[in-house]
Amino acid sequence: MERGTGDFAESLYGLMPGCILCSDIQDQHLGRAPFVLANGSSLPFPDKSFDTVTMFYVLHHTDQPKDLLMEASRVSRDKILIHEDTYKNRFEKLMFTFHVYSFRGIANLSGASVKTDSEWKSLFAQVGLTVRYQRLLQKPGYPATRYEYLLEVPNIERTEAVRK
Repeated sequence: MERGTGDFAESLYGLMPGCILCSDIQDQHLGRAPFVLANGSSLPFPDKSFDTVTMFYVLHHTDQPKDLLMEASRVSRDKILIHEDTYKNRFEKLMFTFHVYSFRGIANLSGASVKTDSEWKSLFAQVGLTVRYQRLLQKPGYPATRYEYLLEVPNIERTEAVRK
C-alpha cells in the first residue's frame, strides 16, 4: 500500500496489477491503481493487511507524523519504505520550511513536520520501528536533504522466536 498520491504505486501497477493499493486523505491519485480515501491515522484495513507500506514525502505534510507511522506499522506485515526530506543547517531548514508552506498556502502555516535526519530516526524508534537501511537521495538544487529509510515493523512472533 502506498500512502500519498500514488506516484510510486502507479509506476509499479503495470508490473504487478492487483498487488498495489493507494490511499490518501485527498483524492488526487493518478487513476490506474485502486484507491481508498482515508485518514492516515485511521486506515480502514485489518492489522497486517499489507506486506509493505510506502510513504514518499508524506510525513512532512502533517503535524502528526507519529500517528501516521503507528498506523502504517499496524497495517504492515513487514516493512515500511519512506522517502523523506530533512535539513542539515539553518539555511536548509528555512528553505525547506518555505517549500513546505508554499504547498499549503500562506493562510495555513501550521501543521507541518520539518525535521533533521536524527529527529526522523528518533521518531521511528519511538514507534518501535527499526531502520534496516538508509540512503541519501540527492536532487541538485532541491532545498532539503532527502533520505530513503527502510524500516522493519515489529513482529511479535519473530521477537518471541529470537528470545527463545
